[in-house]
Amino acid sequence: MIIISDTSVISNLILIGRLKLLAALYGDILIPQVVEEEILQLEAFKIDLSEFRNAAWIKIRLESN
Repeated sequence: MIIISDTSVISNLILIGRLKLLAALYGDILIPQVVEEEILQLEAFKIDLSEFRNAAWIKIRLESN
């Protein structure tokens, strides 16, 4: 099953160190490129995104115009 997620779910799980819960529950998840961009902005607040960056089970959907 592939799940599509928005920014709030992922960013909040990153903040509490539980991002892997999504993988445990759903396997792969699919996020739009804009969600990835919003999550990467958390680095400006010194939030460790290594778990997000290394999560091969998070698939980025590139937007087409």
